[in-house]
Amino acid sequence: MNSRPMLSCVVLIVVLAKIVPAYAQTEAPSFYFEQKLSAILSQRGLTSSEVARRAIESSFELHGKHEQVLRAQLDVKQALLGFFPRINLIGKYTRKSEIIPSITGHIVVANKAADGPLPAGAMLVQVPIDSFPFGVPLNEFFGVTTLSVPLSDYLLKLTEAYRAAQHSARAAQLTEVSARLKVARDARILFYNWVDAKLKLVVAEQALDNIKGRALDVARLFEAGRASQADVASLNARVAGAELLIQKTRDLIVATEQELSTAMHYSGRTNWVVGEDVRQMPAVPSDLDNIDQLCEEAIRQRLELRIMSANRDSLRAQAGSIRGGALPRIDAAGSAVYANPNPRYFPPEPMFHGSWEVSVQLSWSPNDIAGAILSSRSLDARAREVEAQEAAFRDVLRNVVTRAWLGFREALVAVQTSSRELESAEESYSARRGLFQVGRSTSVELMDAETGLTRARIDLINSRIASRVALVELLYAVGRDVL
Repeated sequence: MNSRPMLSCVVLIVVLAKIVPAYAQTEAPSFYFEQKLSAILSQRGLTSSEVARRAIESSFELHGKHEQVLRAQLDVKQALLGFFPRINLIGKYTRKSEIIPSITGHIVVANKAADGPLPAGAMLVQVPIDSFPFGVPLNEFFGVTTLSVPLSDYLLKLTEAYRAAQHSARAAQLTEVSARLKVARDARILFYNWVDAKLKLVVAEQALDNIKGRALDVARLFEAGRASQADVASLNARVAGAELLIQKTRDLIVATEQELSTAMHYSGRTNWVVGEDVRQMPAVPSDLDNIDQLCEEAIRQRLELRIMSANRDSLRAQAGSIRGGALPRIDAAGSAVYANPNPRYFPPEPMFHGSWEVSVQLSWSPNDIAGAILSSRSLDARAREVEAQEAAFRDVLRNVVTRAWLGFREALVAVQTSSRELESAEESYSARRGLFQVGRSTSVELMDAETGLTRARIDLINSRIASRVALVELLYAVGRDVL
C-alpha cells in the first residue's frame, strides 16, 4: 500500500489541529454561537429607521420630486394671476418734422362782431388761413393707462384653469410623499439584507470552527486505525467548502454595504455596526388578521390612487378651460390718456389735456371652435384613461396586499418552525458527535448532522430577517408605512 497519501493526510490533520482555537478543541456549545450573535446585534449602531432617514435626506430622486412640487405651486400662482385685471402703462415722446400746410387761401370772418347772429350791414373781412392756429405741434408727449377685465373668462376659462393647476399641485405633493415612502421601504430592505449577510458570516465561521474541531477527532481515530483515508479526504473537502462559503459571505457583506452606502450617499468608511436586534420579533399590529379589511384600507390609504384621482381631475379641468376658450369672449376695457397734444382735442395745441373712455367688447373666432373641441376631447379621453388605470390599480392592489399578507403569515410560521428545527438539529448534532467519539457513528453521519445544524441556523436567520422584511412590505402595501 502506498504510504505517501496517508502521510500527507496525517500532516494535513496535524496542521488543522494546530490552528484550531482553544474553544474548538472542546467543541463550542450552542450558547457560544448565541454569544457571537449577541456581540453583533447588541450594539448601538445602524437601524432600519436610521437607514431610511438617511436615504430620504440624501435621495436625488426626492430632490427632483421636491422641485416638481415647487414648480406645480408656481403654476398655481400663475393661474391665480389670470384673475387680476390686466393693466398696461404706455409713455411716449415724439418729435415731428415741420410740414407745410396743405390748405391755403383765405377765409371770410366778421371783424369785431359779437358772438351770435350777425347784424345787418356787418363788415366782413378776408383773412389768410395760415393766420389761424391750425398747425401741428412738433413735440408730442403721450401717456395712456388701459385696464382690461376678461369678464367671460372668469366663468368659462380661468376658474377651470386654476382648478387644474391646484389638482396638478396636489398630485405633485402626493407623488413626493409616495416617493419618500418607497425610498424608505427600499432602504429598510437593504438594511435587513446587510444584517442577513453579517449573521450568515457568523454561521459560516461557526461551521468552519466545528469542522476544524472535528479534525482532532479524526486525527486520533486515524492514528488508532479507526478512521479511513476517505474520512480524512472528506474532511479536507468540507474545510474547503466552508472556507469558500465564508469568502462568498464576506463578498456579500461588501456588496450589501456598498448598496447601503449608495442609498445613503455615504462616502466614508463603512465601519457600521448593527443597532437592531433582529432576533426579537418586531412589533406587529394586532389588526392584521383580516385580509378583506386590509384590502379596503389599502384602497383608502395608498397614495398612488390619490395621485391618479388628482391627475384625472386636473385633466378634466383643463378640458373645461379649453372648451370655455372657444365660446364668445366678453371683455370690459377702460383707458385714460394724458397727452400734449391730446388727440381728442381740436384744433391740436401744445398743452396737456386728459381724457378717458370705457368700452365693452364682444369677440369670437369661429376658427377656434374645431381646435378647442378636439383638444378638450383629447383631454377627456386621457382623464378616462387615468380613471381606468385607477380601477385596474385597485385590482392589482388587492393582489399585492394578499401576497404581502400571506408572505407575512408564512414568515411568522417560519420563525417558529425554524426555532424548533434548530433545537432538534443541535440535539442531533450533539448526540451524533458523542456517538462518533466513541466509534458508534460514522463520519458521514456526523457530517450530515453538522450540515443539518448549519442549515437550521441559516434557516432561523433567514426566517427572522424575512419576518421583518415581510412586515415592511405588508405595511407598505396597506399604506400604513411611516417615515
